[in-house]
Amino acid sequence: MRNLSSNNVGAFFDGQAASCANTELEITEQDIRSRVKAKIPRLLKKTHDALLIEEMEVCQGRARVDIAVIADFLIGIEIKGPKDNVSRLPGQVRAYSQCFDRVVLVVDESLAA
Repeated sequence: MRNLSSNNVGAFFDGQAASCANTELEITEQDIRSRVKAKIPRLLKKTHDALLIEEMEVCQGRARVDIAVIADFLIGIEIKGPKDNVSRLPGQVRAYSQCFDRVVLVVDESLAA
C-alpha cells in the first residue's frame, strides 16, 4: 500500500505509453503498470490523499484488480499487457462495476485490434 499525493498532476495518457508501444523493444505489463502509477494523480484531481493497493481481490475473491485507488471515490485499474489473455475481461468488468466508482482499462495496442 502506498499513499499518493496529487501535487504533480500531468496528463494521464499524454502519449508516453503509446509512444513506448511503438518502439522496437517489447513493452511489458510491468512497464505499463509503472507508467499508469505515475499518472494516477491525474485521476485524483483535487483529492490530495489516496491509498494505492496493487493486486486487490474484489467481489469476495472472484476477481482481482491490478491497481485499486481509494480516495473520495474508488478507482479500479485493469492492465492488459501484450502477453495477457483478454478472455476473462467481460467477467472482470462485471465484477469491477459492482465495486468501483470508476474503472480504467489500460490495454496494450497489440490487444486493441
